[in-house]
Amino acid sequence: MKRWIAALLVLAATPAPAAIVLDGKLDESEWQQAQRLTGFKTTDPLTLAEPAHATTVLVHSDADGMYFGFICDQPPGVERIRTRGQRDQFIAGDRVNLMLDFDGTGQTGYEFTAYLGGEKQDAIISRQTQYNYDWDVDWDYAASETDQQWFIEYRIPWTVAPQGQARDGMQTIGVFLSRVVVKTGQRYSFPPHAFARSTFVADMQKVQIAAHGRAQLDFIPYAGGSYDFLDKETDGRAGFDLFWKPSGQHQLTATVNPDFGQVESDQLVVNFSAIPTQFPDKRPFFTENLGLFSTETIVLYTRRIGAAPDAGPEGASDILGALKYTGASGNLAYGLITAWEDDGSVAQGRDFYVGRARYRFSDSLTAGWIGTHVERPTLTREADVNSLDLLYTFAPGISLVAQGTLTEVTHPAPTILDPAGSGKSGRFVFRYAPGGRIDNETYLILKDRLYNINDAGFMSRPSEHALQNLSTVYWRDFAATDALQQVSWWTNVLGRTNDEGDRLPATIVTYIEAQRRDQHLFGVEYDDLTMGGIDDLITRGNGPVKLPDRDWLFPYWVTPKGDALRHVLVAGFGEGYFDDAGYWHLKWEPTLDLMEGLSLTGSFRHSWFADELIWQGVGNLLGAFEYEQEEASVDVNWFPVARHELRLKFQWVAGSGDAVAAYRPDASGTLGRTADPIDDFSFTTTAFQVRYRYELAPLSELFVVYSHGGDDFDLDRERSLGSSFRRGLAEETASQFLVKLRYRFALL
Repeated sequence: MKRWIAALLVLAATPAPAAIVLDGKLDESEWQQAQRLTGFKTTDPLTLAEPAHATTVLVHSDADGMYFGFICDQPPGVERIRTRGQRDQFIAGDRVNLMLDFDGTGQTGYEFTAYLGGEKQDAIISRQTQYNYDWDVDWDYAASETDQQWFIEYRIPWTVAPQGQARDGMQTIGVFLSRVVVKTGQRYSFPPHAFARSTFVADMQKVQIAAHGRAQLDFIPYAGGSYDFLDKETDGRAGFDLFWKPSGQHQLTATVNPDFGQVESDQLVVNFSAIPTQFPDKRPFFTENLGLFSTETIVLYTRRIGAAPDAGPEGASDILGALKYTGASGNLAYGLITAWEDDGSVAQGRDFYVGRARYRFSDSLTAGWIGTHVERPTLTREADVNSLDLLYTFAPGISLVAQGTLTEVTHPAPTILDPAGSGKSGRFVFRYAPGGRIDNETYLILKDRLYNINDAGFMSRPSEHALQNLSTVYWRDFAATDALQQVSWWTNVLGRTNDEGDRLPATIVTYIEAQRRDQHLFGVEYDDLTMGGIDDLITRGNGPVKLPDRDWLFPYWVTPKGDALRHVLVAGFGEGYFDDAGYWHLKWEPTLDLMEGLSLTGSFRHSWFADELIWQGVGNLLGAFEYEQEEASVDVNWFPVARHELRLKFQWVAGSGDAVAAYRPDASGTLGRTADPIDDFSFTTTAFQVRYRYELAPLSELFVVYSHGGDDFDLDRERSLGSSFRRGLAEETASQFLVKLRYRFALL
């Protein structure tokens, strides 16, 4: 007994191993023994010159996670820009980027960006260069400063993403590190690659760190209550997410009555065309660990799940539950997503099933399969998609992506935009971006008229054969005394037909842009929009329409990002469908940093069209309108103290159209004037939101939100466009107060 007591006394007297305290100071003993990564080069502009200011990164790992310490030299003569914004908001501020490939296979990357002012960004990098900022995960950092240097200290938990297998207690990860000095407009990176490099994730620097496997089990309940001021009704909602990660290679997420209460409103969009608008997804369950399911063809578009029901007045469908599983075994990665909607007042809920498998044959070749099955009982409709994808790397920065897709949709009422039957498509993308003067992407897209992935995925249209080439040429070799820092020339050439051989509207878009050393940016964009093609969708399947060629020109000016008051100014003018001077456009986007932690961003646009063509909703009747559109938005973000955020967001869109003439196409698609009556119109839409957010702990938040919406449509257009602002506020369509609490309990 005495021996046990003595041993306990010795153990108690022995100091506990030093742990890293996240304070941004890098003064713990672990940092003295950490790996050191140097060798940064200038990558923006991509000159590969030695940086004017040195950067060193320290790497360490322990049972709590991976740690990265950035040491950034920056003397007092180079102003440091400290800006705050919402999470994942792109703002002007000195910052560092940490990109990680956790399993070291070069397939999926993860971004963790830390701003000196306190903001953070995180994203999943799929398909080598595609960034999804809807993903939010638990990680943290701290910053500190001296006169000559500033420091960023990261902690990335092991549980944020699937891990690779350890060998002899060590794990290989891919690392990309960069640092931005806003005042000089330069980025320094290691390895010295640009973000546009077509094999960006695969070419990350391989680093070995000590492996520490850790299981995770999180229970994340939420509860919310709302009061509708229009209906005088109170509503409550509760549910939970369960996150289980038994090992680095397996992850399961389950949700019951998931937290889909929207505290982030979508951008207001006016779209008269037949082509749908794609929106981001901020719902927690659907943004977590989706990199495996991302492919060039958007077979899975998560906004389909929980969208408006197939019948009935509801604007969204309640989701009973969903499951998501991802796993890996050697070179094989696989996953499954299922979701079930509740019945609405009229429609039965839909069921969604998604499967994915991907195999890495070598460092150069990866192939995979993704499939979806959707059941929509209200429409007596089922949809199946099966797709094979391949990525082949010829050399660093040079790659080929190929994807073939088969679709099978059964439903009784097909349309030109929503076909039924057996469809197919092929997609081929050749990317050349090794980091020289020229970057290039070439797309070949083949879709037949029965191709349809819109039940679970997203497509702009079926029946399309397209060849597209995007090229950028850079000039960066300017002398240090030259006013210019970089000049770029970008060109996008698109030629298309439908699967019957009709030439669809082709486009040539090109711009030349000059960035000065004082960070002023000037450019001019030229758009050749239609090149006299056939629009086979504008009448929604009631006959093609020949469109004349139109040319538009947009000069623009952007002031330095490091200024307290910044501006983006864009002018535009060009041809209409029938009028040589039928279009003009003005846009002004100011940003003002009122003080540290308080910023204001605005956007104001006015567009005028002499003869905008709009389908009238019946047959092949088109109306030409003298159309004006005004847009305004104001976004105020205030961060009074740490973990508190107050945001005010206002959006307003208004349009008015004076009827000029009615048109119908003949059998060849040539438009001819008719005597059909068409009506003038005007509309206005407003959205206003005040949101307070308090971060109780990582992934644990309290929201208090007031939202207001207004909408008005006037066929007679007796009121002026200027009065539409008041109409949008007065004609209330939504007025709601919401409180929501979401808290994570770490059970393992």
